Amino acid sequence: MEHHIWHNIQVDTTCIEVKGEFRPEDVAPTFEVLDKNFVGKDYYRLLIDLSASNGRLSKESREALQDHLKAKLNSRIAFVITRPTSRMLAKVVVAVSGGSADKGFFRSQDEAWEWLKGAQSDELQSKL
Repeated sequence: MEHHIWHNIQVDTTCIEVKGEFRPEDVAPTFEVLDKNFVGKDYYRLLIDLSASNGRLSKESREALQDHLKAKLNSRIAFVITRPTSRMLAKVVVAVSGGSADKGFFRSQDEAWEWLKGAQSDELQSKL
């Protein structure tokens, strides 16, 4: 797997920078990292950067993503999209997530991080 996955503790968000194609064999290791980062939580907070993807997602990959994304009820996903093929890929991910995620589409990681930080701030305010 050549994708880069890391967790931003300050925003409690995992960033997945997709390089090339996201293949079926990439799904399990990716979600192992996500599950570790969000253990005991009923949500995922993700930044998925598709700017270096090739815009392809096989049927097998979609099915595997669907199974994993539906497991978390309240997900917030920010997509970084720089090409039309990346936008199509993001729409597929949104569709397989079962509509349970709050989604945003951005042209840069900076814009996506700001949106995610704003959501975190809103969540903290609602708990007060």
